[in-house]
Amino acid sequence: MDETLKNRMHAALDGDLNESLRRQLEVEILSDAEAARVWAALQEAEEILGQAPVLLPVVQPRRGFSSRFSARLAERRRARPSWFGALALGLGALVPIMAFFGAGAAFLAPLASAAGQPTASLALQTSAEISLRVVSSLLMAAVTVVRVALASPVVWVGLGLGLAATCAWLIWMGRLVLAPARRPV
Repeated sequence: MDETLKNRMHAALDGDLNESLRRQLEVEILSDAEAARVWAALQEAEEILGQAPVLLPVVQPRRGFSSRFSARLAERRRARPSWFGALALGLGALVPIMAFFGAGAAFLAPLASAAGQPTASLALQTSAEISLRVVSSLLMAAVTVVRVALASPVVWVGLGLGLAATCAWLIWMGRLVLAPARRPV
């Protein structure tokens, strides 16, 4: 069946055909059995759809809604904090903080002892020992990873991907921090 005939059938069901085209369509439907079958199926579908209940009223959005919504969505996606990134940054900052704290506590322990504060001296020494043990444990873990990596090239690939991901995250965070503040749309 011709595609233009189908299009005219749809237009007739929508009420978009003038009277002369409608009569011409009726003649074509009466002269072609396949066209009559398609016309009957289309009328039946139109009737079923016409009887279906309307669940929600169709409401047109206000003018410019789509563009404003898209702009706000893009803004929120740019401004959304990354929990994984914040966690990685926090864990990355843990090692230097622990090293500086341990070094500072080790430096202050003799001063507290000289000032006649044995309890403070002991507390500072204990804090220094704990933080230095944490740092040395992390360094031992890093050395172990390097030793395993020397034996297996697969680990090198994983470490390379991890380094690339870390660099990409740092660049992304730098762009977020250094990006100029934008007004909401």
